[in-house]
Amino acid sequence: MVASGGGYKELIQESLSTEQRPTYYDVERWGIPINDLDSIATIITFSSTLIWLGLPRQGIWMREQEIEDYIALWRYVAYLTGTPTDPFENPQKAKAWMEILMLNEIRPTLTSQALAENVLSSLQGQPPTFASKAFLQANVRWLNGNELADAMAIGRPSLYYWALMAGQCIFLMAVIYLYRSIPYLDRRKNQVSQRQSMQVKQTNVMKALRKIFWQVIVESKAGLGQPAMFEFKYVPEYSKITKSEAAVDSRRNMSPVEKRNWRVFVISCCVVGMLTFGSISDTKVKNAKYISEQRPNYAL
Repeated sequence: MVASGGGYKELIQESLSTEQRPTYYDVERWGIPINDLDSIATIITFSSTLIWLGLPRQGIWMREQEIEDYIALWRYVAYLTGTPTDPFENPQKAKAWMEILMLNEIRPTLTSQALAENVLSSLQGQPPTFASKAFLQANVRWLNGNELADAMAIGRPSLYYWALMAGQCIFLMAVIYLYRSIPYLDRRKNQVSQRQSMQVKQTNVMKALRKIFWQVIVESKAGLGQPAMFEFKYVPEYSKITKSEAAVDSRRNMSPVEKRNWRVFVISCCVVGMLTFGSISDTKVKNAKYISEQRPNYAL
């Protein structure tokens, strides 16, 4: 969205209009619209849940120092947003808070189901990944588990899409652990030089990347095609209830991400199959050799 776009103007106008309409939210009746528990849960979603659920379910485990640093980052974000920072004092407390909230606060409702359906429908076939809805459903089930996905009324994709998810996890594991195992690549990816010349060079690289991403995602035909100029179709009001909306059919034969995941899955299966076959063959040869050595040699 750009400042000169219609969507930006609509956003500012709507923000001002809600302040001028006291009926939009009754502070005296419902209190100040700040919920510490919801704020804590939001921070946990981006920190603890990622560390101990999202990444491990994709085969990725963070190191202890990485966990401490990541929790410290989100503790600072909590401080900036006015969220209580005590739950993020250390990784142990952050994990405990995550488990408490999962046990006591996750109770999907019909509105939750409608929101989940709308999110998946809005992402279906959209740039830059053009993922199918079934693949998105497989993502949700892989990362959240079938029990929660069923409670959210998430569709059950076929085994093919589960295979795509397996391929995606294998790809991510290969990339991440490759960088981690080779210090040079890890330093090259994360190093921030203190010299002025390097800072200028990095600034130029960042500017170039921003320009490339803008052209690919916003201006190209494969992306949005133009900056967002939308007007608010649904003006937020307390009396309105979220319902499931019909998605625009923008299906493709197979998205680039799904093609990549399928290739990775097939290649991985072939590699595992060859290694298994080689191991079985080697075991048979060793067993045959052992039996021949143990067999009595009767001299004539």
